[in-house]
Amino acid sequence: SEANPHLKKALRLAEMHEHEHGQARAFEQLGTAAYKKNDHRTSMAYFRAALAIYRKNEDKAGLARTLRDIGSLQSDLAQDGEAEHNFNEAKGYFKELDDIDGIMACIT
Repeated sequence: SEANPHLKKALRLAEMHEHEHGQARAFEQLGTAAYKKNDHRTSMAYFRAALAIYRKNEDKAGLARTLRDIGSLQSDLAQDGEAEHNFNEAKGYFKELDDIDGIMACIT
């Protein structure tokens, strides 16, 4: 997609300046772009990269979104057990954030 070169540039800038939140957001958005193109392997790699940074920084909103997205991807791949696990973890973060829409997006 046309957004990918811009997202990859944003990722390079975030890495250059050691801006972890920016890196995580770029990974998350690249994962979403790959997901929309049905590139599941690339999408999962980007989501996992974002997840690692969000875990390191205890970013609950980032964790919630990324776990939800990984759950959706796993659900598409019929990895139902893994998907349910990630949806449940995401739901917990969304509950802490009082994010009703997020909670609803995790109900399988």
